[in-house]
Amino acid sequence: MTTSLNDPTSGLNAIPIESNKCGYPAPYVAKVLPKKIQANSLGEIEIEGSFFTPDIAIKPTEGFVVNSVNFVSDNKITANITTFGIGTLDLTLNNGKETIVSSAISVVDAPWIDLRENGEILAVGTDLVVGNGIQVIRNASGMYFQGARLWRSSAAFEKYKFARGDSKSIEIIFNNAGVSYMVGVGKNPRNISSSAQYYEAELVLYFSGNRFNSLFGDRSSFSYQRTLASGGGLKVKFTDDVKVGSEFFLYQLDSTDPSDWDDESNLVVSDSITSQFRLAGEEIFPFMIPINNPNNYITALRIL
Repeated sequence: MTTSLNDPTSGLNAIPIESNKCGYPAPYVAKVLPKKIQANSLGEIEIEGSFFTPDIAIKPTEGFVVNSVNFVSDNKITANITTFGIGTLDLTLNNGKETIVSSAISVVDAPWIDLRENGEILAVGTDLVVGNGIQVIRNASGMYFQGARLWRSSAAFEKYKFARGDSKSIEIIFNNAGVSYMVGVGKNPRNISSSAQYYEAELVLYFSGNRFNSLFGDRSSFSYQRTLASGGGLKVKFTDDVKVGSEFFLYQLDSTDPSDWDDESNLVVSDSITSQFRLAGEEIFPFMIPINNPNNYITALRIL
């Protein structure tokens, strides 16, 4: 029989204190990301903790199947899973002894918001707040912003804002334009008349040419310098309220076609958000600092 304790810092159930036949402790789970995932989809989860082994297994339970488990280190594994239905998932890890993490993940129905022509209806000025003189144009590829001035213009999808503390994540699909622009998360309160909108952002990824340069947040930045394959699409995911300790992921996509929106097979970079960023927003939402270029567009959003 195993014993578990409630871990108030992670919201997870701590793991049993029994050891396996070789005396190796049962797995300890400190964190599971993302905490929310889309129903009826294929995706990857990341589990951090201790006492993970190369042959560690994750037992499927009602609501999902495990396609593969990747041992990264004693303290980290990833798993590719397919989810079914809506609800919460328990995770059972086994390294010779079992650990059950109750309600580790929430499976939610969060459909993509289509920003292409004939997609989601957005009222400019309320649902979508843009800088003065910007014209919002939509075509079969997505939404672009005529009249935008780099660093000084913005497009804030305030219809989809949420209060920090709601434990939500943001996903954005956009194209690899081969030009300078920023895309990520905006914040309230902010000054829409500011001449430097990247100071008004919560966290945004800065792209220049076929390159992901930096993560910006207010007046802080962190350099990454990752070269991107030419063309195609990109997807950024900010997890768990976009706070210190949550993570962001940047994926390269074959295209911005809906068939590729859920693809997370080509990871460019991921990292944890550190305390160097101010993260002062009371509410946050998808956000873009575009340029005046019809080839620089945003295609879809999702709030989990």
